[in-house]
Amino acid sequence: MAKEKEVVEVEGVEEVRQSVYEVGYIMVPTIAEEGLGGEVTTFKDMFTEHGATFISDEYPKMMELAYEMSRSIANKKQKFSYGYFGWVKFECTTTQAKVIKDLLDKNEKLVRYL
Repeated sequence: MAKEKEVVEVEGVEEVRQSVYEVGYIMVPTIAEEGLGGEVTTFKDMFTEHGATFISDEYPKMMELAYEMSRSIANKKQKFSYGYFGWVKFECTTTQAKVIKDLLDKNEKLVRYL
């Protein structure tokens, strides 16, 4: 897949406009500790496959949630009191960010993100 570039013309010079984004996320607690590394790698690969450049991140840690959250997974509503919380900070174009957001919406390994 070819990477799309947002080109902005400033005083007759074309340049690619990139913005910095940060996503905090909670992964489902049903992921086994030994499988978490693979899930995080798959999660981060989704960003790089769509043109994002990582700035920094924090590996997810199991945490008790402040309140119970629900998410529909495989057409079944599930409730969560715990989850793996992590975050990533990356740079990409707004077009790439929209694609990444759509993929995050469909990712059933996430309880929630923002």
